[in-house]
Amino acid sequence: ALMLGKNNIEKIKNLSCLQDLEVLDLHSNKIRVIENLTNLKKLRLLNLANNLITNFNDLCYNKVIEELNLRKNTINSIPNNISNLDRLKKLNLGKNVINT
Repeated sequence: ALMLGKNNIEKIKNLSCLQDLEVLDLHSNKIRVIENLTNLKKLRLLNLANNLITNFNDLCYNKVIEELNLRKNTINSIPNNISNLDRLKKLNLGKNVINT
């Protein structure tokens, strides 16, 4: 697990070498774009709550993620390809601006 909540992180980077990482907590940062997570093939829990994220389309290609927390961001829609998240058991989208 890697816990980096409540920092001033603006970009997700330099994590590609952590291929066995299962839990990533980046809550309460300044992240705008979900990126650079494709090498994390074992990532099953991702916490990006309380950031500045507007969409999570690219995450819908992750086949192992089980829990995704995107609470308190600026997401305005649920991606059409959300059904690709085969193993997703828990999704928190509370306190966003979803209108569709």
